[in-house]
Amino acid sequence: MSKDNSSKSVKEDEKTIQNAKNTLKQKKHELHNLSVLFSFLGNEERIQIVYLLLKHKKLSLCTLSDILNIKSRLLVKDLKKLKDAGILHSKRETLILCYFIKPSLVKQIKILLL
Repeated sequence: MSKDNSSKSVKEDEKTIQNAKNTLKQKKHELHNLSVLFSFLGNEERIQIVYLLLKHKKLSLCTLSDILNIKSRLLVKDLKKLKDAGILHSKRETLILCYFIKPSLVKQIKILLL
C-alpha cells in the first residue's frame, strides 16, 4: 500500500471511529433501554409472556397461567419482574387484573420477537 493510500485509510478510520462514537452517544438512552429489555427477557417463561401479550394485547393472570401451564403463584414472579422493569403494565377490568406491554415498548419488542 502506498503512503497516500495508507494516510487516506487512517483518515477514513478516524472518521468512522468518530461517527460511531457520536452515534453511541446519541443512542445511549435507547441502547440502555434495550439492554434492560434483553436482561429481563433472558428467561423462556418471560419471553413467552411477552410474546403472548404482543399477540393478544392484554391477558389476565389466569389466562396466562392456563396457556403456559404454569401455576399462578409462579407466574406472578415473572410478571412482577417484567412490571418492575417497566416492560409491562396492569389494569384492573372489573374484578380481573389484566397485563399488557407498555405501549412505548411494543414496537421495539415486536421487532425483536416477531
